[in-house]
Amino acid sequence: MSSSENGIVRLRASSGEEAHIGLGFLVEADLVVTCAHVVNACLQRDMLCIDPPSDKDLVNLSFPIVGDGIQRTARVIGWEPPGENGIDCAILRLTQPAPPEVGFTLLSVIERRDMRKDDLSIYGSLEPHHPGTHVAASLSGNVAVGWTQINIEGQGRIKPGFSGGAIWNYDQRAAIGMIVARPTDHDGTIGYFLSAERIAKAYGRLVPVEIRRIPLRQQRWFSGVALLLFALMLLHFLAERSVEMRAFVPWAGENSYFAAFFGMHMFPIFLGPFVMWTVWLHAVSFRLRPWWQRVPALFGWRPAASLDNTRLGALAVLLFLLILPAYVQGHFVRKALFEEARVYVDRTFFPNADENRFHKCRSLAERVCQHDAAGLWSLINFDAYFDHAYRIAPPGHDAAPPVKTFFPVLQPLLVIGFTLLAYIYLARLAQVLLGSPHVPDRFGQKPIFKWRIK
Repeated sequence: MSSSENGIVRLRASSGEEAHIGLGFLVEADLVVTCAHVVNACLQRDMLCIDPPSDKDLVNLSFPIVGDGIQRTARVIGWEPPGENGIDCAILRLTQPAPPEVGFTLLSVIERRDMRKDDLSIYGSLEPHHPGTHVAASLSGNVAVGWTQINIEGQGRIKPGFSGGAIWNYDQRAAIGMIVARPTDHDGTIGYFLSAERIAKAYGRLVPVEIRRIPLRQQRWFSGVALLLFALMLLHFLAERSVEMRAFVPWAGENSYFAAFFGMHMFPIFLGPFVMWTVWLHAVSFRLRPWWQRVPALFGWRPAASLDNTRLGALAVLLFLLILPAYVQGHFVRKALFEEARVYVDRTFFPNADENRFHKCRSLAERVCQHDAAGLWSLINFDAYFDHAYRIAPPGHDAAPPVKTFFPVLQPLLVIGFTLLAYIYLARLAQVLLGSPHVPDRFGQKPIFKWRIK
């Protein structure tokens, strides 16, 4: 799993010396993100040189967390030079993959999220064999040339040689950018970083970047709504099957049909499509991770709860909060609308209805009757449409049937429409979960998915 210690790379002088130049971080087993000016320094060029290095130029690097004795070389395959545009970013391809124990760092673009209160960290090192330090920081805001300012917390300082290191967000469990500079007049208490969004815009075809379109804290809403939906659907399902359970849904009376009829409305009214949409959006946002982290946690009260999700927890969410309510909704719709529904009209609103071929009418003392022109998708006319003129009831009643107010065409259209919308998101979720993520080989899968910000 990606963490603040994973994927750290030390860029070294290419002259044969052991000098530390700067840092970078692995986003794949053989792909490094770093600063262009650091590469220039490694190749003994002017640090502000805008010309890309040639294919013959090799950058020396090592991995300080697992030991600088393990070294690799890399070529530049992506180049955005330092200068007024403020990109100052280079992508390196290792000639040989890094050892699996080095790990990797996930770059994340976190939309609609104010991170000024989040805990940030920067790893910095000054020379080979130096243990390095983690410097605590907080986000301040955007500055000129498209950089973002961070303020150092505590006794730590940003020092020369920190450039190219990842800005780690502990609250979001991801790297949100790369340190590129520090003002010389603040003694290392202020730094500037290049955001993950700008890196993705420049290298979206090359570098895997996690695009989070749903904040982690929104899982709290998902958990509450999904659990409520599950409870209501299960309660109506049991009431439809058991006389004893109907006491818990008194609005359905003593009729199993109305337990299904009202249960059918729980799904759209209590945000069934919202639940399916939220899980799908979460899966899309975290599709670079293993499949079980693409599913929101069952009790996601903490900001990063889903990133601690397990296979069992993910399966529980899929089964109880998604598949079961979707199945029960399909059962309710089939029974309440297509198998047992009978539409009646209130005779008091249609005094001339007797002249229009009523059938199965009760005695004149009863108010409701069936009519050929009144059904799920048809009505006699629009008069008194919202005045309880149309009713629905189960079939097979010799006496006056129990009836409930019904709105032909509009009501079934809304119920079926919202149900189909939820099913569409559920199908799209399955597609995301079954697709292979873009993750390093240490998860046992090949990196095949590329995300580009358009």
